[in-house]
Amino acid sequence: NTRSYLCPTGYFCPAGSGTPSPCPAGTFQNELGMGDNASCTPCPFGQFQHLSGQAACNLCGGEATTTAVGSTSCVCQGNGRTHQPTDNRCLCRQGYKESVVGGEDCARSVFSVCGEGTWRGTDGVCRTLLQWQDYCR
Repeated sequence: NTRSYLCPTGYFCPAGSGTPSPCPAGTFQNELGMGDNASCTPCPFGQFQHLSGQAACNLCGGEATTTAVGSTSCVCQGNGRTHQPTDNRCLCRQGYKESVVGGEDCARSVFSVCGEGTWRGTDGVCRTLLQWQDYCR
């Protein structure tokens, strides 16, 4: 308890402190009035919490899992993927693309060197200055 109100969920309020302290990322706390950080519970296996001061953990979803309790992120199934905590999707990491052969895997994108007077965009296409001007309109 602080002097005037119960400590909120996601936080603990040490004795003598007038300011709530957030439970760290990888933990949650879903009760009012908790007094120490021992009340912060590690997220169960298969769940994560990437933010501090939270009242619950998030499920990793069907494309990912965790490697331990108290996780702050999920690990995607398949090589070359990264977990998006906002929607629980596992997208190909930057510089990777969906593998034609692998199913769950993403393969590193390797491009040939652009010719003189051309520059590569994030889509992998080499363009001249004139083509870039048209592209950016």
